[in-house]
Amino acid sequence: MTNLPPALQHLAALLDAQPGPQQTLIHYGLTLLMVEAGTASLLSTTPGEDGSVICTFRTVAGDVFHLPKPPLTAAQEAALRVTVRQILDEDHNR
Repeated sequence: MTNLPPALQHLAALLDAQPGPQQTLIHYGLTLLMVEAGTASLLSTTPGEDGSVICTFRTVAGDVFHLPKPPLTAAQEAALRVTVRQILDEDHNR
């Protein structure tokens, strides 16, 4: 993460300091922001070795990355998506 601007390096350090489950949820939430903003798309989901679901995304720049889907209930996932849309709407209305 050394190629990031200084402000983002600080954010990256804060994210990296979070415990595993929270880090997974934060990464997933940020990726949902990218999908909702149109800067990334979900390519596929595959079962992980431990019973988890691995999501594969591609950015508009062509970068492909994999993330485990956090263990969320349907209601939690829906609430996260609503929050993501609200964040984007607020940003768009500025």
